[in-house]
Amino acid sequence: MTISKRSSNGDTYHLRKRVPVRFKDIELRKHVGISLHTDSLEQAQQKASIAWQQLLAGWEARLTGDTDDA
Repeated sequence: MTISKRSSNGDTYHLRKRVPVRFKDIELRKHVGISLHTDSLEQAQQKASIAWQQLLAGWEARLTGDTDDA
């Protein structure tokens, strides 16, 4: 998991991570990037884990056909 500040907006941390192969049929992107809406590295690290778990849960829901939770 990579947490970094984007060059276009040097104040906000972002999460960038490769999409797991398991989800290649439902997620066309190879990598995802998510703003963590903070300029604090400590907060970004906490938020990154939560954001990634939410993405995984959404993809899992889509795999099972549950588009309401995705």
